[in-house]
Amino acid sequence: MIKKFVYLENVKDLNTFYRVQVFEHVNGVQQNLYFRLTQQWSGQCPEQDHQRYLPGVGSTVTITFNCLDQRLQVLNRPAVMAFPNDDRSIWMVPLLATDVITGAGVQVTLSDPTVNNGLPEQILPDGRIKAETATNSRYFG
Repeated sequence: MIKKFVYLENVKDLNTFYRVQVFEHVNGVQQNLYFRLTQQWSGQCPEQDHQRYLPGVGSTVTITFNCLDQRLQVLNRPAVMAFPNDDRSIWMVPLLATDVITGAGVQVTLSDPTVNNGLPEQILPDGRIKAETATNSRYFG
């Protein structure tokens, strides 16, 4: 099984959202970054891509931005389930107005106690983030 995450916008509930290839973040503006964990079984048809992946109860997800502003900082932020009573595939991370995202590299780490003895696993992005300020625009993913 191949696990990925896809970016979401206009998230209203577990069935009302748009899947996007590019999540646009404006530095200096507080936003919520929504994403869905997905899975694909090797050998499946392409139309079955992005089948939602439901991690086990007690799972944790962390998102890491590897390069922030000129100081090359790393930002680790825990994600929360957007709809914990209905769906464990959609997660949300708040991006604060003070988070200056300008560099390359986004990683999602899943720790699922029901898989691999709970050892953390890296989940690949299917899409990218476009970070904008008044003076620049950069894509990364």
